[in-house]
Amino acid sequence: HGLGAAQTGRNRHGRRAWRILQRPNRHVQDSSLLENRFGISHDGHWQGSKIPYARGGGARAGTRICGPDQDGVTDGQNMKILGICGSLQAVSTNLELLHHAARLMPAGMTLSIYDGLRDLPHFNLDLEKIAVPPSVARLREEIASSAALLIASPEYGYSLPGSLKNAIDWLIGSGELECKIIGVTASTTSPERGRMGLDALSTTLRAVKARMVGGTPIARGPTFEAELQTFVTALVAEIHREIVE
Repeated sequence: HGLGAAQTGRNRHGRRAWRILQRPNRHVQDSSLLENRFGISHDGHWQGSKIPYARGGGARAGTRICGPDQDGVTDGQNMKILGICGSLQAVSTNLELLHHAARLMPAGMTLSIYDGLRDLPHFNLDLEKIAVPPSVARLREEIASSAALLIASPEYGYSLPGSLKNAIDWLIGSGELECKIIGVTASTTSPERGRMGLDALSTTLRAVKARMVGGTPIARGPTFEAELQTFVTALVAEIHREIVE
């Protein structure tokens, strides 16, 4: 993409932390690595002073070039993570997961929940020949102004919900999701449920080279809060890694 070596070079400790975070059941054991390498305490609080917005750039407005966004650094007090629930139901366990995750966010970070999936028209590029539909424009703006996404999604028919896939289709061509940090999970009744839906979602997000965190369900039960905290901590670590790489 024409970035210099200093911009594209990845911090070795960051790569090692990322590999560790991706290993199943290693999050809690390696929490000291998060604290030492990223300035994140064992309870998920980020100790740094600056974090990046994942803003648009590149050839088209809203297109994000892979690599650190040197112009998108701001005070940690202003950092937003956008939460998206794949279910349209008013009462949804995945929506509850997002609200719970919002309460677990470390100081200087907020999780804002997007509630516009039902307002998006069916994906059709012909609609943009006249003007970008307002609901689509709002979604793109919300994502462009967020440092990362946190998607909690159910499994429908061994895949992701059609409404969520429709939203992603509206974003692939415009570029807001390109190389975006995206936490992916689902609230389920057991650890074995929901995996095919998350696999389908992860496959779709690879089309935009998303930097995914998680990708496994979190079962409701006695370990739910601890597992969600681990997931939130991993997402925060990946956001901070974008600065040091």
